[in-house]
Amino acid sequence: MNAPCPACLATPSSIDGHPDLGVKTIGSTMLTFECRCCHARWARSVVRGRFSWSPIDACAGRSVDMGTVVPPRSDPFQAPEPTAAS
Repeated sequence: MNAPCPACLATPSSIDGHPDLGVKTIGSTMLTFECRCCHARWARSVVRGRFSWSPIDACAGRSVDMGTVVPPRSDPFQAPEPTAAS
Protein backbone atom coordinates (compact mmCIF):
# COMPACT_ATOMS: atom_id res chain seq x y z
CA MET A 1 0.00 0.00 0.00
CA ASN A 2 1.15 3.54 -0.71
CA ALA A 3 1.46 6.17 1.98
CA PRO A 4 -2.02 7.39 2.91
CA CYS A 5 -3.27 10.42 1.00
CA PRO A 6 -4.15 13.56 3.02
CA ALA A 7 -7.89 12.71 2.99
CA CYS A 8 -7.27 9.19 4.35
CA LEU A 9 -4.85 10.52 6.96
CA ALA A 10 -7.66 12.77 8.18
CA THR A 11 -9.96 9.69 8.39
CA PRO A 12 -13.09 9.55 6.20
CA SER A 13 -16.26 11.03 7.67
CA SER A 14 -19.95 11.51 6.94
CA ILE A 15 -21.80 9.35 4.42
CA ASP A 16 -19.30 9.43 1.54
CA GLY A 17 -15.99 9.53 3.40
CA HIS A 18 -14.11 11.61 0.84
CA PRO A 19 -14.38 12.09 -2.96
CA ASP A 20 -11.73 9.50 -3.90
CA LEU A 21 -13.33 6.55 -2.07
CA GLY A 22 -14.99 3.95 -4.28
CA VAL A 23 -17.29 1.19 -3.01
CA LYS A 24 -15.71 -2.29 -3.08
CA THR A 25 -18.31 -4.45 -1.30
CA ILE A 26 -21.86 -4.10 -0.05
CA GLY A 27 -22.74 -6.16 3.02
CA SER A 28 -25.61 -6.49 5.43
CA THR A 29 -23.93 -4.43 8.15
CA MET A 30 -21.13 -2.56 6.38
CA LEU A 31 -19.83 -1.24 3.09
CA THR A 32 -16.13 -1.39 2.22
CA PHE A 33 -14.36 1.27 0.19
CA GLU A 34 -10.96 1.71 -1.45
CA CYS A 35 -9.23 5.03 -2.04
CA ARG A 36 -8.43 5.69 -5.70
CA CYS A 37 -5.36 7.75 -4.68
CA CYS A 38 -3.55 5.67 -2.06
CA HIS A 39 -5.49 2.34 -2.17
CA ALA A 40 -6.27 2.47 1.56
CA ARG A 41 -9.28 0.33 2.43
CA TRP A 42 -12.05 1.45 4.77
CA ALA A 43 -15.20 -0.09 6.25
CA ARG A 44 -18.26 2.06 6.88
CA SER A 45 -20.95 0.94 9.30
CA VAL A 46 -23.62 2.63 11.39
CA VAL A 47 -22.99 2.95 15.13
CA ARG A 48 -25.67 4.55 17.32
CA GLY A 49 -27.28 6.17 14.27
CA ARG A 50 -24.03 7.69 12.90
CA PHE A 51 -21.65 6.58 10.19
CA SER A 52 -18.47 5.06 11.56
CA TRP A 53 -15.30 4.58 9.48
CA SER A 54 -12.62 2.00 10.30
CA PRO A 55 -9.43 1.21 8.39
CA ILE A 56 -9.20 -2.33 7.01
CA ASP A 57 -5.86 -4.03 7.53
CA ALA A 58 -4.44 -5.66 4.39
CA CYS A 59 -4.36 -8.95 6.32
CA ALA A 60 -8.00 -8.75 7.46
CA GLY A 61 -10.03 -11.86 6.80
CA ARG A 62 -13.20 -11.69 4.75
CA SER A 63 -16.49 -12.04 6.64
CA VAL A 64 -20.14 -12.42 5.70
CA ASP A 65 -20.72 -8.86 6.92
CA MET A 66 -18.49 -7.55 4.12
CA GLY A 67 -20.98 -8.75 1.51
CA THR A 68 -20.82 -8.86 -2.26
CA VAL A 69 -18.07 -7.35 -4.39
CA VAL A 70 -19.15 -4.36 -6.48
CA PRO A 71 -17.83 -4.33 -10.07
CA PRO A 72 -15.57 -1.37 -10.91
CA ARG A 73 -17.32 1.69 -12.27
CA SER A 74 -16.49 2.44 -15.88
CA ASP A 75 -14.82 5.74 -16.65
CA PRO A 76 -17.31 7.83 -18.69
CA PHE A 77 -14.46 9.93 -20.07
CA GLN A 78 -12.37 7.05 -21.33
CA ALA A 79 -12.63 6.39 -25.07
CA PRO A 80 -13.62 2.81 -25.98
CA GLU A 81 -10.88 0.50 -27.16
CA PRO A 82 -10.66 0.29 -30.97
CA THR A 83 -11.86 -2.99 -32.42
CA ALA A 84 -10.69 -4.76 -35.53
CA ALA A 85 -13.03 -4.31 -38.50
CA SER A 86 -14.92 -7.48 -39.32
